[in-house]
Amino acid sequence: MLRKTFIPLFIFIIILFFNAPAFPAPSLHDYAFYVNGDLYVRSFPAAMDASGFDPNTGLGTLVITFQSLPAGNYSFRAFFDHEIQETINGFDNEYGGYFGSPAPGQTWEIGEPGYQTGSVYNHFLSGSLTNSNGIPVETRDDVSMAMGWDFALSAGQTARIRLFLTSQTPSSSFYLTHTDPESEESIYFFGELETDSETITPPSTPAGPIVGITGASYAYSTGGASTSFGHTVEYQFDWNGDGTSDLSFWGSSFQSKTWTGVGTYQVRARARCVTDPGLLSTWSEPLTVLISPSSSTYFVVTNPAGLQVVIDGVMYTTPVGFEWSPGSTHTIEGMSPQDNGMGTRYVFGLWSDGGAQSHTVTAPSSPYTCTGSFTIQYRLVTTVEPAGSGEVVPGGTGWYGAGQGVGVEARPNAGYRFRGWGGDITGTQSPTTVTLNGPMS
Repeated sequence: MLRKTFIPLFIFIIILFFNAPAFPAPSLHDYAFYVNGDLYVRSFPAAMDASGFDPNTGLGTLVITFQSLPAGNYSFRAFFDHEIQETINGFDNEYGGYFGSPAPGQTWEIGEPGYQTGSVYNHFLSGSLTNSNGIPVETRDDVSMAMGWDFALSAGQTARIRLFLTSQTPSSSFYLTHTDPESEESIYFFGELETDSETITPPSTPAGPIVGITGASYAYSTGGASTSFGHTVEYQFDWNGDGTSDLSFWGSSFQSKTWTGVGTYQVRARARCVTDPGLLSTWSEPLTVLISPSSSTYFVVTNPAGLQVVIDGVMYTTPVGFEWSPGSTHTIEGMSPQDNGMGTRYVFGLWSDGGAQSHTVTAPSSPYTCTGSFTIQYRLVTTVEPAGSGEVVPGGTGWYGAGQGVGVEARPNAGYRFRGWGGDITGTQSPTTVTLNGPMS
């Protein structure tokens, strides 16, 4: 009984398979593009990439790029007249549809192409697509689809329009459909416009004197800001760091400042686009400037700034200034090492006056600046996993100069094999050399 029921079922399946209708692929009867007043019929604009598009079936992806153009308003429209199963059931039995809502500036229309009835092609030419479906399911006719965008570009801005024509239902939030009811096959048409927004980078930290006296003029410079469209930039300085009360005029990257008040100031700079003055960068990192009374005679600074020194037994953060009587003696000392708690520390190198790390100075009769130079060291921490499986040489925690190359070697214990480095060190080579450009572990 099993054999008798199995054989007829097999034959029935084979009969169904060979009698299933074979529908040909859709064909592209006509297509056109309208780009800022220029019409392209059955051809592609030079700025369009059609490498992902099949002009026979009318399926695939098209990308047109607008770039290196003057500021202004731009238009683009695309028209497609497909035929689905035309050799089997003709071309005037199809219908259109749409899903979702178009994006701002996006227009569309579904209708008879205009050879007999309808006017979608004329609307395509005139730029007045109606955002309507002229061939719903109850009407049925020769379906064509059109879609367009109207948009504005700033000088140098780039825009890209991508068109997608596919036989698979898309996930796009808005699309048009062209459907053949007999085969239940559809063509889906959707697109997207994207524009590159202009950006601007912040300038460098201002460079100039970090100590001074009231009433004197000091010159500062910045630079390095740029826009993504290559526009000219100009600069503004913030002389006290609050962004509101003491700002320079917009202009050159070189500007001067005369302070009238004693204090510590955070000098910053920012940039803006000359073409689009509303495009501002963020503020740069600040330069700390100490302004003392004009009677001040002695300044102590460090390189880098902001490190600690001991003056006459009292700790200060640089820069710092003193009003000392000419001829008086004082002790200055550079604290070393100074650890920032994040794997970086500063080691004293030398004083600009040639004195020792801690030495006595004599106050001069005119303003004088003594600079302490420090070198940067980074922390290297090495460990072994699992514990007891071997050792790394050098082991534990060590400090090394910035940019220094350090040789490290893994030495496995008996019964273990070295498999590779982890953390900030990669690879399987041992020994190897690592360069300390920051803390590593």
